[in-house]
Amino acid sequence: GPFLDEKWGCPVSWGYHDDVFPDECTLSNLARGGIMIHYKEGAPQEVIDQLKNAFTGSNVSEVTIAPYNDMDNLITLTAWNYIDRLNVFDKERIWKFIDMFLNNPTLSPFYAKKGHLD
Repeated sequence: GPFLDEKWGCPVSWGYHDDVFPDECTLSNLARGGIMIHYKEGAPQEVIDQLKNAFTGSNVSEVTIAPYNDMDNLITLTAWNYIDRLNVFDKERIWKFIDMFLNNPTLSPFYAKKGHLD
């Protein structure tokens, strides 16, 4: 698939992805002040739907949801230098992480201004 193509561009678009993509793309998105929500590959569809329903759409920007193929826990939240691992869907805890770390200019060494790199 396109995710194995060397020409695959990073960062990936914000929002939901149903394919695993390279760690380089994750770093690229984090460097832009974004948040990654990874779910364990093969997670129950119910969990995937809960993540999609809660964290995509007009009220959420610069959050990317995608499967990850080498993960023991169910859900992993990542910001630049910060990580939180969950074994159940916890909407409140995920929102707290997003509120704390999204577009926090003190976190990313590449941070120029909201959503942009120089």
